[in-house]
Amino acid sequence: MAGITQDGRRHPVALFIDDFAPDPTQDAGSVALLSHIHTAQSLGYRCCFMASRSAPSEKDRLHLKAQGIDCLVPPVFTCPEDALRQLGDRLDVVYLHRLNNAERYSALTRALAPTATLIWSVAELTSLRLHRQAAMESRPELERFASRLEVRENMCAWLADFVLTHSPVEAGRLSRTVPTANVHVVPWAVPVSPRKERSPEAPVIAFVGHFAHDPNLDAAKWLVLAIMPLLRKAIPGIRCRLIGSAMPHAVHMLAAEDVEIMEAVPDLEEALADVSLCVAPLRFGAGIKGKVLEAWAIGLPIVMTPIAAEGLVDPADPIWRNSIADTPSGFVERIIALLKPTTARKQVAAGQKLLKARFSEQAVFKALAPLFPPVPDDLDDADPTLLN
Repeated sequence: MAGITQDGRRHPVALFIDDFAPDPTQDAGSVALLSHIHTAQSLGYRCCFMASRSAPSEKDRLHLKAQGIDCLVPPVFTCPEDALRQLGDRLDVVYLHRLNNAERYSALTRALAPTATLIWSVAELTSLRLHRQAAMESRPELERFASRLEVRENMCAWLADFVLTHSPVEAGRLSRTVPTANVHVVPWAVPVSPRKERSPEAPVIAFVGHFAHDPNLDAAKWLVLAIMPLLRKAIPGIRCRLIGSAMPHAVHMLAAEDVEIMEAVPDLEEALADVSLCVAPLRFGAGIKGKVLEAWAIGLPIVMTPIAAEGLVDPADPIWRNSIADTPSGFVERIIALLKPTTARKQVAAGQKLLKARFSEQAVFKALAPLFPPVPDDLDDADPTLLN
């Protein structure tokens, strides 16, 4: 086992488990996971990662290695259970990302790594999202499924030493339903960067998302089929761009002369360089929306629904009240307002101020540090390669 110093004192080890190798170009969950891993490293932890659904590629492994993260892969480690069994009580922290991994590995962690601190990172409270979707679509069968899922989430919250959520709304809901759960709101780091900007001939709005996620697929359809017809009349020449990963055929069918479909891009800032503003027309969902944070981070204003704004801003504040809408006509009004440079600059300034206060590396460190067992100061920096 790596991390053992010559005098027998070892660097503490944290095992992170997620469905796939984290890819920040795919979803906000990957961005959040990497942010938390980097924070654990800054706390003095040796961090290793194991994928539960698909083994990382060699490219994934090298990408993680470049960040100082040990990627556990076959044939040495064939699955997370194998990693828990082999490493056992040498693990100091086990961090389970998303519900399915908490369900599969919480009890195994207790059995095979009994001294490890068990952390479940929610990513999003799926039952809350499904409750909202069921209500919007009038689907009683989905409501029943959401209720059953909520029981499973509550059990995972009860089993964990700490439950992490990014949203204060989700934290409040879990704390009410599972009073004994130790729930913490932990952000991820979103650095603010200068914007790459090209002036478009006509206004361009953009919606960024992972389109295998139902809320994003519904939002894309609502944007193109309900909001764009009104926008065309109000702002002749305006263009709409859909950007993201895992685009199904239904998204490609939305393409039109003024609706551009752009799949996953290696450089999101470049893809947004000629965009006037972003939109987040989510009609149901849960958790903090990475697309909102990313827009502010690169200096773009955003029009959003109450769902997209939830947990981030106070809708009563005039700046945010004029950025939030829940009807197609309301979206058009907000877009017209935010195409004015003065209004746009005010929103971006407020958004970046929020990022620096709540989504900085320092904020993540402050939130996570009390949850990880403390690391001795006198450990040897020399640390042999971990595992595999």
